[in-house]
Amino acid sequence: ESIMQTAQKLGNVLFDDALLKAYFTGEITKETVIGFARNPEEVAKKIGWTGI
Repeated sequence: ESIMQTAQKLGNVLFDDALLKAYFTGEITKETVIGFARNPEEVAKKIGWTGI
């Protein structure tokens, strides 16, 4: 795996984690977190949403 691939994966994780934090603190809705997530399926699992 290249450095670029690893960095991209880390960026995706960090971005989705930031979205999840905003969701769990009530700043954004579940539709927003799923809509902007880089990995919406994984984020949906983390918030317990099956509507995807």
